[in-house]
Amino acid sequence: MRQTHRVMRRGSRKCVSTTVDGATGFVDLHGEVDITAVVQIETAFLELVDRGVGCIVVDFSDAAF
Repeated sequence: MRQTHRVMRRGSRKCVSTTVDGATGFVDLHGEVDITAVVQIETAFLELVDRGVGCIVVDFSDAAF
């Protein structure tokens, strides 16, 4: 079962959400993704690594640039 964790910036439409399904972590990018989203994306990756996932999948299907 995938567990979702969403991180959202105030005053911004940028959003990164993470989910975990077994040993696989997912990073879903939503809205405009540019250099200002680096910290959010890095944080999402590090949180998944800390949770012990063995594989990370990044979904850009809802992202814009």
